[in-house]
Amino acid sequence: MVGSKRDFGYRDGNGRFWAVKLDESTYESGALDFNQGLAPGTPYLTATSTYPLRMRKVNCFNVDGDGVTVRRSFYVGTATALNNIAAAGQVTVSGETWAVSSVTGERLKAIPKTDSGLLDGDIDNQLITGGTGI
Repeated sequence: MVGSKRDFGYRDGNGRFWAVKLDESTYESGALDFNQGLAPGTPYLTATSTYPLRMRKVNCFNVDGDGVTVRRSFYVGTATALNNIAAAGQVTVSGETWAVSSVTGERLKAIPKTDSGLLDGDIDNQLITGGTGI
């Protein structure tokens, strides 16, 4: 049903699957390459999130029957699909063919698991200077 959302599987650049809630009628398209079945316990990712990563997407346009240019972005489930769409210069989603104007790769926001040891305003500064951090 148009407008209804359900979980799809997004594979990040490290091969890890994430569950992401997206529009059902759009993202069932094979060209966007989202996994249709997810294992229980798959971690969730918000589609518009920037942490821990920003999903890869393709920006497209289409000229409708009235000559109006319509622009739309689609998230893409795998890096291989993004490369294929970029090479083809178009993608067909829900029966409509869209020309590609640009692609954006996945962006990972890495946060170190351990402290850097630098005096960069975190707990190290407070311990050395006797500050309270307030």
